[in-house]
Amino acid sequence: MQVNTQVARRNIWITLNEAGFEDARLEADIIMEWVTGFSRAEQILNDSVMLTSEQSNTLLDIVSRRLNREPLDHIMGYRQFYGLEFKINKNVLSPRPETERLVDYIIEATDPGQKLRILDMGTGTGAIPIAILKARRKFTAVASDISLKALEVAEQNSSKHGVSDRIKFIVSDWFEKISGQFDYIVSNPPYIASGIIETLSPEVKKFDPILALDGGPDGLAPYRIIAAQASCFLKPHGVLALEIGYDQGTSVPGIFKQNGFTSIQVEKDLSGHDRIIIVAK
Repeated sequence: MQVNTQVARRNIWITLNEAGFEDARLEADIIMEWVTGFSRAEQILNDSVMLTSEQSNTLLDIVSRRLNREPLDHIMGYRQFYGLEFKINKNVLSPRPETERLVDYIIEATDPGQKLRILDMGTGTGAIPIAILKARRKFTAVASDISLKALEVAEQNSSKHGVSDRIKFIVSDWFEKISGQFDYIVSNPPYIASGIIETLSPEVKKFDPILALDGGPDGLAPYRIIAAQASCFLKPHGVLALEIGYDQGTSVPGIFKQNGFTSIQVEKDLSGHDRIIIVAK
């Protein structure tokens, strides 16, 4: 039986709410917007519009997958980050809002006229360097990842946003295949302790790539590698800007101090959590 958009939206909301989804109403609006093309405001104005059979089947499929805890952005195949739309799939970590603080820092610390070179390690979707290059038209970037499939996604995103001529993608295990020096080295490395991963939400542990999550027994393994090798790849006044876990505001700076770095600061995200570490050469 065909239903109108109002009934369909309400049915989705009730189903997700009864299944324990905290943002059931918001998710219902997002799903309806994606399927019908109506914005949330337009959904109210067009609440008597009848869904087609194809739209009804699509809604049933989406809700079924969501009840299996598949994230909405995986179902839709994209995620918004820094005002840009990025393609995602099972091979990449979906970019999180808190990572935007890392992009903010680079943009706030530089001027549009500068010609700087950046390195992003563990790039995934390419969201960090692409967002930076969109804001800084004279920057160039190298983006690396251990996963070739992740880099294929990042390349598609760079083409979509018109920066493919200023970014080079390299398959590399951290600094293994990297050459040259950079003004900024950025990264959102895996920083979750191996034993914690099983306790994460199903959306994360079932659908995000384990390579992008697992930071070793204590979650700090990538920072030890970066701290030990970064000096060779930073220009004389180069800067490291790395995302950290909310509870790593002391442990990660300690690693860099042990490796001879003295100019270290920790920045908080909008929630007041320690989120990025800035290390100057």
